[in-house]
Amino acid sequence: MSGRSWQVFLALLVGGCSQPLISDSSGPDPSTGTDHGTGGTGGTGVDTGDTGGSDSATEPPLTYCDDLLSTAPPSGLGGFGACLSGEIFPGDTIIATNDGGSTHYNRPMYEDWFCASTESVTAHYDAPERVYYFAQPPHSRCTFTLDKTCNRNLEMRLLMHMESDTCPVQGDNLVNCERDSSATVWENQVKSVDAAQNGMFYDVVIDGRNGAIDNFKLTVTCVL
Repeated sequence: MSGRSWQVFLALLVGGCSQPLISDSSGPDPSTGTDHGTGGTGGTGVDTGDTGGSDSATEPPLTYCDDLLSTAPPSGLGGFGACLSGEIFPGDTIIATNDGGSTHYNRPMYEDWFCASTESVTAHYDAPERVYYFAQPPHSRCTFTLDKTCNRNLEMRLLMHMESDTCPVQGDNLVNCERDSSATVWENQVKSVDAAQNGMFYDVVIDGRNGAIDNFKLTVTCVL
């Protein structure tokens, strides 16, 4: 007999024929009913469901040009010049309209102060203006930005003067007039001013050229 045949013969002699000769480990165990098979586990695909795509199309954002803003007349800022609509501080952003503002300033004044518009010698400034008092901190550089998104004919001027409680007139209290002469009529106006040891006082004027009336955004930032 071969080696394998002797093993089978001895098993029959010792244990009889009541037990299986070779256990099939891949099938169920008759005594426990446990399947020891290692068959494939199959996929574990999880159906997460269709969550639906998000619609990326959105409405264009509304700008402040659509806002209905106050047309209240200037308050005079607590007894200050009657032309003043309020006060602006470093870091402020003001969204307003020149509608309902004062009519203190005009082209002859701007011409005397050498800050009239150079785009057109016939441009007039009879539209209402908004004027904001600004006290510049000492040793600072402050930058004013006029956002002209709503109307390209709005203009900004910085009137530096010695007295904070008046609205300058021709030849009175005015030290200097600043404007952004480099910007085209299509661009926002940006103007920076420097203060040395002593701070300065400004009237920030937002005026409408050729009768322009609309909303605007005025921002000032300062670096010490």
